[in-house]
Amino acid sequence: MMTNLGSMDRMLRLSIASAMFWIVALGLAKGLWAFIPMSIATMMVVTSHNGHCPVYRRFGWSTQTPTKRRA
Repeated sequence: MMTNLGSMDRMLRLSIASAMFWIVALGLAKGLWAFIPMSIATMMVVTSHNGHCPVYRRFGWSTQTPTKRRA
């Protein structure tokens, strides 16, 4: 599995996941409205850790900077 997430994308995903976690932890979202952000946050943490997003792959997107090839 090739990575398709750049370092900035990974940091952004972790920041958004952290914000979603705190929204639930502080009690600003309850019930089903707490389950949805926690599910999304979990998905963002997992994809950030793996460096691979299946949605990006489906559309052929990549935020990873291309590496230079040696001649």
